[in-house]
Amino acid sequence: GGARGTMGVGGIGTVGWMAPELTALPAPGVAPARPRYRSDVYAWAVVAYQILACLTSPYPGQAVIQLQRAQRIAPRDPKVYARLAALQLSLGEAARAEQLALKGLTLVPNKKTYQYYFWKLIGASRSHLGDSEGEAKAIVESAKYK
Repeated sequence: GGARGTMGVGGIGTVGWMAPELTALPAPGVAPARPRYRSDVYAWAVVAYQILACLTSPYPGQAVIQLQRAQRIAPRDPKVYARLAALQLSLGEAARAEQLALKGLTLVPNKKTYQYYFWKLIGASRSHLGDSEGEAKAIVESAKYK
């Protein structure tokens, strides 16, 4: 599904990219917020976040769904596992991120760049889980591929 334009309280735009004050209902007797420079900056920041995070939606849940779909279509593509593992880690799903990174490692036996990246993801996942010993082992492994 594509983005849908809507008429917000304070103007016209696409809800996912609109500044929150433009979509909020004003208090009784208070005029609705009008689009301003800062609301444009907010919308720009959402787009910049999408670009930097390689997302097609500002909502990470949608990105997970899209990457899982890509995983079903290309189950041996290490790039899909790398992105999905990084996204899961950013969402606080460290155990899932580690599983995906470990699976990704099995797909790249001769690709040092991917091996380095997957081991770094594994280390970060283990750190997030409070496994400092496992994190240290992953860091040692990643150094072999730098």
